[in-house]
Amino acid sequence: MIIKLMRHGESKTNSGELLAAEYGDYRIPLSNKGEKQVCATSAKLEPDFFRDALVYCSPFLRAKQTINLVLKTLLLDTKDDIYIHEDIRLREIDTGYGNRKEQQRLRAVHGLFYYRYEGGESPADCFDRVSSFIDSMMRQSQRTRKKKVFISCHSMVIRCFVMRYMHLTVDEFNSIEPPDHCDVVTIAPKDELPKSLFTYGQWGSHGLRQRKKDWEFSP
Repeated sequence: MIIKLMRHGESKTNSGELLAAEYGDYRIPLSNKGEKQVCATSAKLEPDFFRDALVYCSPFLRAKQTINLVLKTLLLDTKDDIYIHEDIRLREIDTGYGNRKEQQRLRAVHGLFYYRYEGGESPADCFDRVSSFIDSMMRQSQRTRKKKVFISCHSMVIRCFVMRYMHLTVDEFNSIEPPDHCDVVTIAPKDELPKSLFTYGQWGSHGLRQRKKDWEFSP
């Protein structure tokens, strides 16, 4: 099996054009720069990968725009028998409606992985729903006999997915640098990858980076 997880392009919240707390995080679209990022990354992907793959995406607008732009850039559409499975469990972590900066001290005290934002989630909560998604994905893969998966989603979802699939510890999770916009993280047999940050049995992961020693808490 080969699994590719792609973070969405820059959004209008990332660019400072819209505030998620005022506009609604699920409705935030890609910025102009984000659209260009998606097109540039898509040009490096293989169209044939998608023709026999299970394709999933987060229900958030920026993730849906990302996968649609990927397919458009590769000149693929539903006529190629590509169906996009939208799954609510792939949504970005909910950081609540409070001031995130004011909660960073508490995150440092209670742990990056465990701290639950006021009115929101912790990475551990995100991990639980991503684990449920992986179980469903594996069953669908067995049922359809498809060995390729492409997922358009978010930074925290990608890290939780890798943590669950590669059986990482909490310390290993904490060591992962959040993927940049349009980064593609691949999970596949380690012998088929050029380099793996983490391995588990026959599996390897490519496309992740480790945090710097002086990193600060971030979603």
